[in-house]
Amino acid sequence: EEPDEVVPSQETTADNRAKVAQLRREFDARAQVRRAKEKLRVDVLLRVSELLAMLLFLGGSLFVVFFFPTLAHRTYFSENALLVNSANPDYGQSDAMVAQTVLEQ
Repeated sequence: EEPDEVVPSQETTADNRAKVAQLRREFDARAQVRRAKEKLRVDVLLRVSELLAMLLFLGGSLFVVFFFPTLAHRTYFSENALLVNSANPDYGQSDAMVAQTVLEQ
């Protein structure tokens, strides 16, 4: 014998719909909480990284201010190196002659 088909009653269908709706509401609530926690984590990470960057900048600045005279002892930097058009990037005939004599030696 084949078993009879079970047809759900109207009450069972309504109960199932109510349960599904309740589960969806719970799932949506959990998803909202999860998104809020993720957003909070990102905000905290951004603030911590900004604070860390500021502390590193200030620490490096203080290091340079206090230790530069010691580290740069007897170091000379010519301001002429900063002049515009002070260097000639093209090689001339005299440069080629110097290179030729160096190669011949």
